[in-house]
Amino acid sequence: MIVGVPKEIKTAEHRVALVPAGVESLVGDGHAVLVEQGAGVGSGFGDKAYRAAGARRSCPGPRRCGPGPRWSSR
Repeated sequence: MIVGVPKEIKTAEHRVALVPAGVESLVGDGHAVLVEQGAGVGSGFGDKAYRAAGARRSCPGPRRCGPGPRWSSR
C-alpha cells in the first residue's frame, strides 16, 4: 500500500497525520510512505526524521518542490 502524508494548509494548524515512528512501522511492514516536504515541521518533526524513518519525498504538484535533492526512491 502507498500511504501519503500531506502538509496541512489550514491557518494555524500544526498537526501532522503521521509521525516518523509511524512511518518506520509502516515501512517495516512493507508499505511505501510519501511525505510532502515540510509536513511535520509545525509538529516538531523535520524532513530528515521522515527520511531516516524510510519515507520518500512527495511534492504537492509538478515542479513545486524546487531544485533541492530528492529523497530516497526505495
